[in-house]
Amino acid sequence: MAILSGKFRTIAFIVSSGRTGTTALAQHLDACYPEVRALHEPRPSWRLRRASAKALCGKIGRDELARLLADSRLTLLETIVEPVYIESNPYLGGFIEAFGQVFDRPRIIHVVRDPRSFIRSSMNFGTFRGIKQLAQSLIPYWLPRPENCPGWTHLHWADMSEPLRLAWYWALINRELNRGEQLYGPLYCRVRFEELFARDGSGLYALTDWLGLPRSQELVAAANRENVNASGGGSFPPASQWDRDLHERVLEYCGELMRLYGYDAHARPDSRDSQQAAAGAPGQR
Repeated sequence: MAILSGKFRTIAFIVSSGRTGTTALAQHLDACYPEVRALHEPRPSWRLRRASAKALCGKIGRDELARLLADSRLTLLETIVEPVYIESNPYLGGFIEAFGQVFDRPRIIHVVRDPRSFIRSSMNFGTFRGIKQLAQSLIPYWLPRPENCPGWTHLHWADMSEPLRLAWYWALINRELNRGEQLYGPLYCRVRFEELFARDGSGLYALTDWLGLPRSQELVAAANRENVNASGGGSFPPASQWDRDLHERVLEYCGELMRLYGYDAHARPDSRDSQQAAAGAPGQR
């Protein structure tokens, strides 16, 4: 069912829980490489976002997801002339199998972040405030909820604190994205946010090497120069200031995956590192 078969030299999707630098990564790749068209959440994405949440809850099948993805991207991709297309979109986590049905040999870049700094960044970004809160209240499957997911129906979104909702979501989405390793083999790459945006550029160089792109000092300089979509000056504290109960509850949901990804689940990040990550180290989504 691959669409536009053979048009692109490379096609890649950057997926994550969000708050992992996906906005910055798309903007900087697009600006620094003339052969690359990199987009962050290209329209239409809201319908795909809801379909992804349904997929995470087992409410929509792979073939329907593939049809939706193909329909939403056909017109866009026909207009792109660059040989490399990269889509950075944290709302496509439920499409992990559909990518391979729709595109020829897609590359999957799975960005993970320490859930403790993810929670802080999300809270300070206003995930549960203003229009975001309104969307969650009014639009079904704007976010997946445990009562809609097989194996999690003993939990209820309304009864969970906001940080624990985020911890549960982080575990849900990353567990699903881990399947990419089995589905795509060497075309799947998992990278930690904290390493991807290392100040010395080593993480970005490793990623561009894997994508078959030349190393770009301009890319590293751009990533170090500005924060994109940073979470702002919210008041939610770093993990080093959480009470023991919150920390232990987060580990209930996230501890197993944290160990898989190489995070020390029992050593709380110190306040300086947490603040740097929440503010953008050095680019945010």
